[in-house]
Amino acid sequence: MQQHSERQTSPARRTNTPQIRTDTTARPGPATADSILALQRSVGNAAVNRALGPVQRVADAKEVLTNSHWQARAGNNPPVAASAGGSKRDLDDVIKKVAPDLLERLRREGRGAAGQKQLKLYRTMDSDEAEAILAWKGAGKHAGTEQWLRSSGNRSATAFHAAKTAPDSQIGAMPVKKHLGDWEQAHHYYKLNHDRSYDEAAKGNTGRRVPEAASRPSQRTLEFTLKPGAHEVLFSPDYMAPASEGEGPANLRRAFPGRTFQTGSGNEGGLPGYVGMKSEQHGDFSLHVGSNTEATQLLFQMFLQDVRDVTPKASRQWHDTTDKY
Repeated sequence: MQQHSERQTSPARRTNTPQIRTDTTARPGPATADSILALQRSVGNAAVNRALGPVQRVADAKEVLTNSHWQARAGNNPPVAASAGGSKRDLDDVIKKVAPDLLERLRREGRGAAGQKQLKLYRTMDSDEAEAILAWKGAGKHAGTEQWLRSSGNRSATAFHAAKTAPDSQIGAMPVKKHLGDWEQAHHYYKLNHDRSYDEAAKGNTGRRVPEAASRPSQRTLEFTLKPGAHEVLFSPDYMAPASEGEGPANLRRAFPGRTFQTGSGNEGGLPGYVGMKSEQHGDFSLHVGSNTEATQLLFQMFLQDVRDVTPKASRQWHDTTDKY
C-alpha cells in the first residue's frame, strides 16, 4: 500500500477465531517437526512439499491476512526467534528453479481447491504504476511469461531479459511495487491520498474546492486475485520472508514448526526473491514485493490469476455535494 507507516506493532482488528477445517482426503496426517526432518533426509527438501502438502485449509481465504488466523494455526507452539538475516534469491535463482517448480505446485494445489474462495489482495498506487501493471496484463505477459518458464530450455536471467525486450514480447515481470494488503488498507490509503490532494486543489469562485482539480485520477486501486489454493502455498518458508518483529510475523513462524523462515530486512520486511510480510497500523499486516525488485515481482506473479482496476469501488463513498466520504 502507498505511504505505509513503518510501525511494527498494531492492535488486531479482528478477534474472531477463523474457521479452519482439516482436509484429510488423499492427504497424510498432520506433519510434525520430526516427520518433516525424517522426510527431508530421505527424499530431499524439494519433495517435502509434494509429499506433505498443506495439512489444513482455511474456510475463507481472506482470513490468512489476519493475525488471529496465524495465532490459531500456531496453537500452543513455542515462540520461534527470527533468523539473524535473510539469504536473498536473485533473478537467476527464481527463473531456473523456484518459479517453474512453483507453477507445478500451484497447478496441483488448484486441483484440490475447487470451490474454495480465492485470496484477493489490494494496492492503492499512483496512476503511472497502475497503468504499467494493466499494460503488462493487456500485452499478455502474465500467461506468456508462465509459458516461457514452462517451455524454455534456456532459462536464465540473461535469456529472460533478451526475451522481454524482443518486439511485441509477451514476457516480463509485473511492475508492481511495495505493499499489498486487504481491502480496508487499500480504501484507507485511497481516502488519505485523495483528501490530501483535494485539500491542495484550487478553489472556484464560490470558495468551494473544485473536484475536477483535486487530482482524483492520480490515485488508483488495483485488485490482485490469486490462483485457487495459492494462499495455502504463499504463506510458507519457501516463498515468504516475514519481518523480524510484529505479531503476524511471529505467529507465522510458530505455525511452521521445524521449518525456518528467511527474515525480511528492515522495517519493510523485504527480501529479494521472497514476498515480505510486515505489521501495519491499518490492517494487521501487509505483503511486500520490493521496489522494482524483479526477482520478487516475478515470484509473486506466479501466484496471480488476475488483476483489475477497482478504483470506482475505492471511491464509492465519496459525495461531491458534501465534499466528504
